[in-house]
Amino acid sequence: MSSSKVRTDFICRVRYRNALPPIPFGPKLLAIPALTEKHVRCESSSSLADRTLHSLHMDPAFSIPFDNSVVEYINEMERNHEEATRIVEEIAEEDKILLTSPVEENKDKRPSTKPNVTWLRRSEYIAADTRTSTVRREAMEHQFAMSGRKATFNYQDYATREGQVNGINETFRQPDLASLWHPKTKAKAKRIIPLVPDMVCWDNIYTIGQFNHDPSDDRQQTKRKRQGESGDARQTDATDRGILRPIANPHDPSDNYLIWFLPDEEAARKLKKQKTSEELLRDESLTFEAIRDYTYNNDNAPQHQHMLITMRDDGDGPAAHYNLLKSRMVAQKKRAMGAEAKKYLLEDDYEKPNFLTVTYE
Repeated sequence: MSSSKVRTDFICRVRYRNALPPIPFGPKLLAIPALTEKHVRCESSSSLADRTLHSLHMDPAFSIPFDNSVVEYINEMERNHEEATRIVEEIAEEDKILLTSPVEENKDKRPSTKPNVTWLRRSEYIAADTRTSTVRREAMEHQFAMSGRKATFNYQDYATREGQVNGINETFRQPDLASLWHPKTKAKAKRIIPLVPDMVCWDNIYTIGQFNHDPSDDRQQTKRKRQGESGDARQTDATDRGILRPIANPHDPSDNYLIWFLPDEEAARKLKKQKTSEELLRDESLTFEAIRDYTYNNDNAPQHQHMLITMRDDGDGPAAHYNLLKSRMVAQKKRAMGAEAKKYLLEDDYEKPNFLTVTYE
């Protein structure tokens, strides 16, 4: 005898699948009688029910607690409404002690940063002192080469407007060069140069590029060794005019890297001539050759920001102009693919650019 298994799910066909038409008339308002009209008074016609009284027993668990002060306030509102709602501006005698300022034991010291909570126990103060370390807070003048003790004595002068103006003027006072020296090397300062933002190049975005080895090619490295360390390396191998071009592997979206291009001999000669003269390379094509591939890592953390400072004179005297460097890129030489790994390459492998043609506009 075969036993059939009972299933709890089933399939049914919906018979009516047509959308219902809208109601051909608007909504109607029904006259609903008041709730009090629904209550019917019970009138007994039997004399036995009138003579027999049933007492009402209440369980204490079903009682409702009430606040006596609220009841007194409600009763006062009913008896004397104007007096209960009148705003009292006077302070009660028992509350006036809360307005007194704490007694200062030593007025020469700076005010304590701890809150005045007299209702705390002394043990809690001691426990707080043992758990936390004391944070020393100096005035703003201490950061501008002013003595901390002097700033403490002048702390009370900031209560007036004249004292505040004098304190601000003191921060712009030029320090004495004879009193400025490095705390470790004891090197003395020679001159003071103002540090201002570079408004000419402020809209440009700069990043720090760092290579893990010499980015010049083999031919330029051999030329550098032959010429020795004398001379400017940037004028010798022209690595400061290189171009990094990003490229992605079409077969592997995660394989992203950079190709480092350097100018050839003729392009390097033209770029070197442009630095020594004011002639611009307009409508002239320069050829850049691919040197090697680099993998890169971007560091855009806000706590690792740097500044690019340039020294120049724009007519208002020598000044140091700074630009923010919000990112840093570390380029590492890409590891060459071995012979075993090349066996698994696709036949239609993608082509990488070996030359770049650059035209200055």
